Amino acid sequence: MTGVKIDKDLLKRIERLIQRKDKKIKYAHKKQFVDIAVLKLLEEEEKNE
Repeated sequence: MTGVKIDKDLLKRIERLIQRKDKKIKYAHKKQFVDIAVLKLLEEEEKNE
């Protein structure tokens, strides 16, 4: 499986969010944030099909 490239500006926004103290435990690193965000979006989209 190959990696997915993320827009640099979007990646910076993710990094800033993860650095917030109230988000550090929920999102330990960028990949975890992206995995959770994509899963949540997919679940919403599939529910609306």
